[in-house]
Amino acid sequence: DIAVVPLLVILPVLESQ
Repeated sequence: DIAVVPLLVILPVLESQ
């Protein structure tokens, strides 16, 4: 659970850049 949260947060951030 703790390993999947940051992934959901970093993926959209990378696409935003």
